This record gives sequence, C-alpha cells and structure tokens, in this order.
Amino acid sequence: MTFFPEAERRRRLRRVLVAFAIPLAACGPGNGGTSDGSGSPSSATVIADSISLDQAREVVDAVTAPVLFERVAGPDPFLGDFFGVQVLQPVPAERVLADLVPAHAELVSREPHALTLDIAGGPRVVFRYDTRLVVNGNRVAVPWARVELREPASYPAEPARFREVLAQAGLAEAYLVANPYYAAEQVVALQMQASSSSIQPAPVRPDTAGFGASSHAVVLVGETHGGTEAYDRALALLASPSVEWIAIEMLSEDLQPAVDSWLGAEPGTSDESRNKVLDYYRDNWNTRGHEVTPDPSGNPYFRLIDAARGLGKPVYALDSEPAFILFRFGEFPLGATVRDFVWASNIPPAGRGVLYGGSSHFLATRRPNTLTFLRERFPDIVIFEVAGGR
Repeated sequence: MTFFPEAERRRRLRRVLVAFAIPLAACGPGNGGTSDGSGSPSSATVIADSISLDQAREVVDAVTAPVLFERVAGPDPFLGDFFGVQVLQPVPAERVLADLVPAHAELVSREPHALTLDIAGGPRVVFRYDTRLVVNGNRVAVPWARVELREPASYPAEPARFREVLAQAGLAEAYLVANPYYAAEQVVALQMQASSSSIQPAPVRPDTAGFGASSHAVVLVGETHGGTEAYDRALALLASPSVEWIAIEMLSEDLQPAVDSWLGAEPGTSDESRNKVLDYYRDNWNTRGHEVTPDPSGNPYFRLIDAARGLGKPVYALDSEPAFILFRFGEFPLGATVRDFVWASNIPPAGRGVLYGGSSHFLATRRPNTLTFLRERFPDIVIFEVAGGR
C-alpha cells in the first residue's frame, strides 16, 4: 500500500488537530434525547461535554503516527470515533441497559444526561443524552458515547474494544452509524495497494490555452486553506465567459439539493434553501484566515456561491459529508483518498469548469489523487491549470 511521504504525514497530523476541530452541520438529535426538529439538541439541554485540542494532542504525542494511520487504513462498514468520542445512533438509555447490562457491562451510574457503564474486559463508556458536544469550542450535533481513556496511550485500543463488544452482542448495526462511503473505501483501498509507479498521473496542461475550445475540461485552483490568493483566482475565473460552472471542496455533497434549489429559485421566493447553506457556513469553513467572519453571509465560500448565482452558473459540491471527515479521519491516507474519489464523482459529465479545492488533492506525488479518479471516470476530460494553480 502506498503512503504519504513523512513530511505529508506530519502535516496531516497537524491538520487533524486544527482542521478536524470542525463542527458538523446538524446531523441529528442528541443521543436518545429530544429535539426541536432542527437537528440540534432541544432547549432542555443544560450541560455540555467537550473535547479539546489539548486532549487530542496528548493522544497524538503518546501514539505514533503509523498506529494512528493504521487505525483507519482499511475499509469499515461503520463510522468510528474521534479520539474516543464514538458517534452512535440515537439509542435510548433504557434500551442500552437492557442490551448491555449485565451480560456485557456493569452499571456505574445513571444521571439525567449520562449513562455510565464499565464494559466487560474493556473501558468505561459514558453514553450522553441531551448534551451538547463541543469540539475545540464548536458544537457538534450528533449522538455519541465517550470512551474514557485510562491514559492517552490506550488509544485506539479502548474505543476498538467498545465496538468489539457491540459486535459480539449482535448490536453493531443497531448502535453504530453506517459508513456512507464504505463502498468507495473498498474501491480506493484496492487502488492504494498498487505501487505508485503503476498509477499513471493525469496529464495537466500548464496554462489555459485551448480551455475555451474544449467540450469537457477543468481548470485547477489549489488552495492553502485560510489564504486569499487561490480564492481571488477562483472568483476571477468564475467571471470568465469560458467557465460554465464551478465545483468546490468547501461544500459537502449532501448540501447539493439545497444549493440547486437556491441557485434556481426565483427572486423573492422562500429563503429556506439559502438558509441551509448559510447554516452550513455558520458551523463549517470558518476557523482559518479569511474564512473567519462575524456572520456566515460574509463567509468567502458563501459569497463565491452567491457570485455564481448572480452569473447564472451551477455550483457543484465536491466533498464528503462532514461526519465521514471527522469519524473516519478524512485527512489520513485512506480517508483523504476516498474524498479524492468522491470529488471526481461529483464533477459533471460535460462543460468547462473550475475545480477549486485544497492543493494537496492535486499533488502529483500522491497517487491516486483527485485527478487520477477524474481521468478514470472521464478519459477524454482535459485538465488545465493557471500559474500557481497547485
């Protein structure tokens, strides 16, 4: 299996501690609790549980990079944990007790917002209810259980033991969340098993000569997140008559229906779809450099979509759903390459557009990458880049 170079590994570990401290747009009600219908815990929520970057750094310092990478190196039908916070389906406390106690766990305590169990031969696990999970100061609206690590070096064995007990009890499908990209992981893992020398890089033209005459083409704009140079380049290209659409990393594919609805809405019609996109940027892509704005309507990527709307040009959401990026470590080798695969699958089958995303997804030293999968899907597509495009 091919791996990232050591320098890239270190960079991605740093990104785990920063970029992974992202909130998820509302993914469901609190674990087993009530909801106001918005996907966020109800106003009855009175407490919070948090995971800080300091806690994550303690684990990273105690566990070597190969161990962390190996943990998510192969396909898995379920989403896992983020440094001990295991995403779950909303299983009520009464069912947890009936399913696990006493056969698989011992009851430690039961409180209004927490059910604490000692798993047989394993860790202590706290199921949270009507509790806001905060990751580095940002709210994450998902059901979860916290696996209490005895020490940082006990990661990832203790969360794995918790999932193992659920599987042994025949409860994995009822408790764990299905991995929406499991099939993609299987395809990508096979590609990654090949030597990088056997994967031909997709040819990239070093300028945009001929772009306007192509029937199916993309021009690459690679960003260092938080900077403005690539953003300004993407905005300028979008205004070109030769560009018919733009596809962006900074929008997850589950938002595509809302984007389509908003871009296609008549002036003065309901803002519901626009508000869904605004809510996404309220909780995502708002932590670095020019991304940080006091209001999501000022978020640069929201403004980019709005600019496309003004020009009457479609916008395509490239990235995987946020839950995958967090709970399958989408900055690690398999997760990042699955995202490359997803990006390629979301490129339209015709027309000329801008492909705008993190520059690492276009690196020739990474094989397979987004361009590998793009050429596999569309053998005749022509790929261009402008100066500094990657």
